[in-house]
Amino acid sequence: MNQAQYSRLFSFLFNIANDVLVQAFEKGDYKKITLPFIVLRRLDLLLEPTKETVLNFSGAEEFKMMPEESQEQQLCQLTGYPFYNTSAFTMKMLRSETDNTRLRQNFEAYLDGFSTHVQDIISKFDLRHYVEKLSAAGRLGLLIEKMTDAWWKARWTRTCATRNRFLCRTPAASKPLWRMKCYPTHPMHL
Repeated sequence: MNQAQYSRLFSFLFNIANDVLVQAFEKGDYKKITLPFIVLRRLDLLLEPTKETVLNFSGAEEFKMMPEESQEQQLCQLTGYPFYNTSAFTMKMLRSETDNTRLRQNFEAYLDGFSTHVQDIISKFDLRHYVEKLSAAGRLGLLIEKMTDAWWKARWTRTCATRNRFLCRTPAASKPLWRMKCYPTHPMHL
């Protein structure tokens, strides 16, 4: 990463902390909040092109009759990744929600829609706890808005398309994401 890229990324993360987290959280909690949201946003961007297909397929009667293991395999095959999200929401959709209570409910539904491997990551980050705190502080919407910023999308979409270093494109992978040969790269190293 060259100095200009590093400066832009640092500035972006600093603005999130300065605009959203200051006076609501301790400085030590900033990274505990921003890192899971960075991961979620990146997953969201990867799944965005196949979102409509996944929703249509998961709503079909034939899908509901399949065994759970077959459902997962089919959904992973549709997305081209070893994970998926069957919720009706994306982070971009959640950005437009103005009611704080409904935003929290919709965001939790968004989290619940992820596959089991991503659910495990969400629980390891203790993300639901921080979503509750962000919602209580009235900052969840602001953080989602910052994460869905146009610069952010352009940055991660380009990274995914050119290097694709974030996750392997193995359909229906049986291993958890952290046990695969291809590991997530830290956002600061891109």
